[in-house]
Amino acid sequence: MDTENGRIYCNIYGYCGSVAEWIKKSVELFSNNGFPLKSVSYDVNYQKLERKSLNKFQSEITEMNEESLENLFSFTIFKGRSMKVPSSWEYGVRFDKPSRELQIFFNTSLEMNHTQTLVNLLKAYIDDKIINFGYFSYDTIWSKGESLDLYMEDNHSWWLALNPRNRDILYNSSPKLRHIYPINIINREFLEYENATFSFKDWVKNPEHGALEEIGQGNWLWTVPGERLHEIGKLIYDKKLLIGVKGQSFGFV
Repeated sequence: MDTENGRIYCNIYGYCGSVAEWIKKSVELFSNNGFPLKSVSYDVNYQKLERKSLNKFQSEITEMNEESLENLFSFTIFKGRSMKVPSSWEYGVRFDKPSRELQIFFNTSLEMNHTQTLVNLLKAYIDDKIINFGYFSYDTIWSKGESLDLYMEDNHSWWLALNPRNRDILYNSSPKLRHIYPINIINREFLEYENATFSFKDWVKNPEHGALEEIGQGNWLWTVPGERLHEIGKLIYDKKLLIGVKGQSFGFV
């Protein structure tokens, strides 16, 4: 991992809630964990991009009605050297209400326990919610992901799944994951998946298949050994439980 030019993410899908409540929670969570947030970036109904200091935005909230606030999409609260240059943002969190996506990120150059901090924040965000799925990932500042040799991975299939016209299919197709990553977030439906010859709950009890940690009301953190990603990915692919792969069709158009 490039510790100077990288960024580690916790990507969450199926996160629901009001923008106003999420903003308040995010500011408190990051501050309590020693990472004060300083700036905001958002789209006004996907039509106008705005960036400003968090203090200025908070002073304007009182003049906004609830509907206007809830129409602030792809909302990111962050700390960075320049508001205008996203690659300079050191850490933060983004929530896009229509797509139900939540993403927490930290630059790997920061001296900290990145994974544990992400897990702590994740637990706090979903302590009263149940999400569909999620995973941890790593990119360089040039958005080139770390190669994990994921079995049959296909970014186009994932792009289709995230398309607005396919959102209902995506979030009603549980149990599913994008793929198998070193750290995955699964829901109860995935945990209890079984067919005539396979039970995930029984299979995952083998330490060679990873470790489970319950988080929130109905989600689990599934950590998979790096050397087993390809093998386990193939197994789960064959069960038709992966979305971001070749050769599988879930009705996306």
